[in-house]
Amino acid sequence: MKKILFVFGAAALMASCAKQGPVAVPQPAPMSEISFVMEGGMDFAVTKAEAVTSLESFSVIAENSVPAQVWALPSVTRNGNTYVTGKMWPATDLQYSFYASNAAMSYDAAGTTVSVADADTDIVVAYSQYQSANYRQAVPLTFNHIFARIGSVSVPAPDGYSIEVSSVKISGEVSGTYDIRKGEWTVRGSSSDMDLQVGDNDLYMVPGSSTISVTYTLEKGDYRNTFTKSGTVEIAQGLVNNITARPTLSSDEGANDIVFGVTLTEWGKKDHELNLN
Repeated sequence: MKKILFVFGAAALMASCAKQGPVAVPQPAPMSEISFVMEGGMDFAVTKAEAVTSLESFSVIAENSVPAQVWALPSVTRNGNTYVTGKMWPATDLQYSFYASNAAMSYDAAGTTVSVADADTDIVVAYSQYQSANYRQAVPLTFNHIFARIGSVSVPAPDGYSIEVSSVKISGEVSGTYDIRKGEWTVRGSSSDMDLQVGDNDLYMVPGSSTISVTYTLEKGDYRNTFTKSGTVEIAQGLVNNITARPTLSSDEGANDIVFGVTLTEWGKKDHELNLN
């Protein structure tokens, strides 16, 4: 009797398992390469040879949520429409941040930076904060200029006068460290004097307070006199700063002062997305 009961119990157990079906075994997430795709072109309306008009390559740093650097690539280059990294998403759902720039970056958990010795080459940066590993969802990176650009300079003559401008100089910061995550500059505190021309310019500077000096000659009939006047302007980051220096008259005997103004225009298309496949 015991033998019969044992066989019956084993048969019942097998029938129950057959009704439940196979037990699912968790599978690890598929390995997928981290690659970037830029949407649209970087069509900046600039004339300077060093200006960024496209990104054929850029540097990338990946950071985890500790935070700590996971990997760094000094140059991610274009392969068709894709920027291939050769790096793989982790199998687990970890969070990554990404730093990107056309200049070399220095990683620090407190703030990844770009160091600038002289603002003679246009630099763009992007930062994407803590994106979870997702093999189908695009993770955007928005690139922005870290410098202010000096554009047009005009020095209009007072009514009834003619004007001849012999010199326009701007004194401001051209070196320092830019924190990509915070979007903040730390300047080195050594201003540089640079020449500007009346008309169009394409000069890069660290944004902030700058001093402008203008030497000009006013003429009206037999009257002719030369003046040098200066003032301070605030130069804005990521925009074209167009400067107007307008002489004011105390009397017909000459200039009393000069009034500086800055109008801002777009550098170009500043918002560009890199998507992670």
